[in-house]
Amino acid sequence: MNEKDHKNIAEYGYELVKGPYIKEEIIKTCMYPDIYADRNVSLDLKEYLWPLPPKSNWYKKLLKKIEKNPVKILSYHPVEYIYLILFYFKNVIGLLKKKNFEKASQFSGIFSHFIGDFLQPIHTLNPSFIDFLIDVPEKYLPYELHYTIESITTDLKFKKYRPEILGENIKKATLKLYTKIYNYTEQIRKDTLKMISFLYKNDDLKIKKYAQIAVLKSCYLFSDFLYTSIILSNKNKIKSKNLSLIDYPYISCDIDMLYRYRVQKNISLIPYSQKAYPLKLKINNEIKEVNGISVFPYVGPIISGEKKERDAKVEYFILPGTFKKFKAMVGLNPCFKNSSGKVVFRIFSNDKIIFQTKKVKPDDSAILIEIDLPKDTIFLTLSMLTIEEPKPPIWINHPHGIWAEPELI
Repeated sequence: MNEKDHKNIAEYGYELVKGPYIKEEIIKTCMYPDIYADRNVSLDLKEYLWPLPPKSNWYKKLLKKIEKNPVKILSYHPVEYIYLILFYFKNVIGLLKKKNFEKASQFSGIFSHFIGDFLQPIHTLNPSFIDFLIDVPEKYLPYELHYTIESITTDLKFKKYRPEILGENIKKATLKLYTKIYNYTEQIRKDTLKMISFLYKNDDLKIKKYAQIAVLKSCYLFSDFLYTSIILSNKNKIKSKNLSLIDYPYISCDIDMLYRYRVQKNISLIPYSQKAYPLKLKINNEIKEVNGISVFPYVGPIISGEKKERDAKVEYFILPGTFKKFKAMVGLNPCFKNSSGKVVFRIFSNDKIIFQTKKVKPDDSAILIEIDLPKDTIFLTLSMLTIEEPKPPIWINHPHGIWAEPELI
């Protein structure tokens, strides 16, 4: 985003909240050094430099875990910058508590720039991929895509938006903002290729239309940040909310290609049929529809002696001490009448197993799980491990696992 749109994000986000912030200070600092800038800045800007990534073991492990995530391969995974979100929440809330509204506004302005950078369309998809996907007209070969897309100035039309309280404490607010950034970037990434195709067709109106979506969502996120910081600085009592893992972003998973290599929300895909079943479980001897996530393990050949397992894993990152319990109902989708074999559902904290069900068969009733989480939980892994192979063909007969209403409490 160019300077005008970064200032739009800062100003519009402020206008949606106002409060004790100083508008001029937010706008003044919204173009201060960002994450791509040289850290060798003048003395008066030193205190505004962003923090460097943690050198701790958990962060190194996090980066390793997301290496194979498709989102990371395409560009970046927002979880990489969760330390940055936490840093600005702590600083702005601390400054508001001290009634240092000038500094609080300045640090807020800097963070507005990061939000705009997170949602910038060309940041959500590495430009090196784009030329493999779209033919480049000879006329446009000299255009450097990153600069070209960032230089688009939108005709921003303000819309009503009610800022959201992101959580009752800094850690929960950080995880919620991270979730929203992730889900917005998922949407915006799809628009990036459209923007490039319209660029090659000289259709400025449609390019700006998609660019405006990213700027508006950045404004909304910034207003969420400002509003939540005010609420938390005033120690307002906020009702605690559980965190549903249905929409919460995972950092890695091991799911078969027949499930598009990813966890499915609220449906189970039927292999090679181009159709899907709703999520259903056997509960109290009745087949009931549920909400949740569906998993399906690798069903290709496994050569004897290989370390490969049929283990449908999905892994999440959380800040330690944020949640006390994990709750879900697990079982196998009875819509697949030919399912056979047996599985166990397992839960890991920081790669150590903390819970395992009995052996589960396709006609078994669902199992309710509610377990305490270790306080140091950073990596939470949900696993469905095949312990008895189904009848061949395995891709037809392997059962489909369900984690219904998975929540952190």
